[in-house]
Formats: sequence, C-alpha cells, structure tokens
Amino acid sequence: GLLSFQSWFVERRWQPAVRKVQLPEDVRATPQVAAALEEADFVTIAPSNPFVSIDPILNVYPIREMITDLPEMVLAVSPIIGGQAVKG
Repeated sequence: GLLSFQSWFVERRWQPAVRKVQLPEDVRATPQVAAALEEADFVTIAPSNPFVSIDPILNVYPIREMITDLPEMVLAVSPIIGGQAVKG
C-alpha cells in the first residue's frame, strides 16, 4: 500500500523495501519560482536523494523545462559515485 516518505523513513526506519515512488501529478511552480529561475545567473542542484528530493523538484512544471532551456550554467552535484550513494 501507500506509505508517506516521512512515515517510511522516520517511523518505520526504511521498512518495508520500496518497490515504487509515487509523486503528485499536475504540480506547478509559483510565479515567484518561475521568475527566480528566469533571473538566475546559475542554478545549482545540490547532492541529495534523487528519488525523494531532486526528481520531485524537477517534476514541478515548468522547472525541468526552464532549467533545460536556461542559457546560463546549471550545475548538478551527484550523490551517486560508482553506483553507490555517498554521504557526508
């Protein structure tokens, strides 16, 4: 069944094993977020869990499209090195 991230991570301590991550659909960025991206000199995507932090942000319309179309620099720092998550 469905389980919120907070319940799974904090209350259940990563149990049971995750089979699928489900994100809300039809989420839109506020006009302020869109304006900030339009005015940005650069965008940094900080290292974090790609499934519960980065992907949900990129799935907020039109953030992914705006970042892809930015003429300015976009820097993404990966928490995955050699197929393993890096912490600290």
